[in-house]
Amino acid sequence: MLKDKSMIRAAIVLAMFFSVLITNRYVDFDNAIMNGFSDISYYTNIAKASPHLTKSFTSFHHAQRFFFPYIIGMISRTTGVPLYASFMIFTVTSILATLYVMDRILIFYSLNAVGYALCMAMIIFNPYVCRLYLICPGMITDLMFLFGTSIVILGLVKDSPLILLTGSVVAILARQTAVVFMPGFFIWLAVSEGFESKKFKNKFFIYALVSVVIVLLYKITGAVASMFGDKNVNLQHIYSLITYLMTLIPTLKGVEIIYFFVNLIARDTFSLTVSAAVLVPLGLFCRRDAKLPKDFWLMILFALLIMFQPVMNGHPSDATRLVSYAVIPLVTATAIISDFLPQLKLMANKRAFVLCLLCYIGSFHHYYSLVHLVIPSFSNYQFAVLHYVVVAAIFAVLWWELRRSTTVLS
Repeated sequence: MLKDKSMIRAAIVLAMFFSVLITNRYVDFDNAIMNGFSDISYYTNIAKASPHLTKSFTSFHHAQRFFFPYIIGMISRTTGVPLYASFMIFTVTSILATLYVMDRILIFYSLNAVGYALCMAMIIFNPYVCRLYLICPGMITDLMFLFGTSIVILGLVKDSPLILLTGSVVAILARQTAVVFMPGFFIWLAVSEGFESKKFKNKFFIYALVSVVIVLLYKITGAVASMFGDKNVNLQHIYSLITYLMTLIPTLKGVEIIYFFVNLIARDTFSLTVSAAVLVPLGLFCRRDAKLPKDFWLMILFALLIMFQPVMNGHPSDATRLVSYAVIPLVTATAIISDFLPQLKLMANKRAFVLCLLCYIGSFHHYYSLVHLVIPSFSNYQFAVLHYVVVAAIFAVLWWELRRSTTVLS
């Protein structure tokens, strides 16, 4: 097991992260904004105005995420480090911090090198995690939400109220999406402890306190946002999809409706397809030998809660990116069931390397990576095809290896 082999774990993580660093594209804020990342303009305006509040137009939900851009602006102004460099330093530091927290989660389970490397590859080689934030360091609030989510999951896994509270604070300061954690806390408590246990009564107070802090910070950041932001339309982000469907569906006919929903589902789940290609075969083989543990289903629940708001928002350009936050609980779910699969422990290192290499190939986004230097005409359609081929290959290799290992064990 890797729990006591910190140097090996560090080597695995740093090698993967460095391979992304040297093949990633880097552009300035203006280029990123022109390519669809308009959020950056709001965050950089907040940072430039720090220590004051910006007078530039800012939509309410972006204004409510002022905290981290404001802090980065203060640091940039105090140190004299250019704003882009300050955002980039903060981004790289936050990515490494998130990976460190994930390391803490993964070593909680009895993973060998194969399981550990596969879990880390699911995060680092997800094109909508490391690559996206390296090309768009201005999207720091999204990254900090990812960081906060990882701390929340660590707090739940290690049963630590302080870690849970810390992660919740970071997450709610970064994005309003953190409010979806609250029902997850109490469902986790009810399932893991049972209503009648003494632990349930003690932990109920802790989870309630954390939920109060989340609501309080939501209100405080909302009050600050109202000082310089536009009208509050946060509630609309929960039901926009329904309005969108009610308006569009009557205009579609026959096959067009099927095509629309297939495209909608593909778009909203695209950033998690590699995670699914790993989780599904692991889950199926685990069910052959043992009942899937409760913690696994609770992590799936947290993933669904995180996906809820972006999916219901119905914004076609953002859903793929926003749904990717669920990769944290999905990787944790992978670690949980890996602990129940002796087949995975029999997997040869060469097979694990192939799986990680496939994840790496699937990370070569048409805009985020340097693939355009090799294939200048590489488009978003070609990237989608490449990614789905990689997903199919990961599923096939993992299924074949698990089946082979099952035969050996029997």
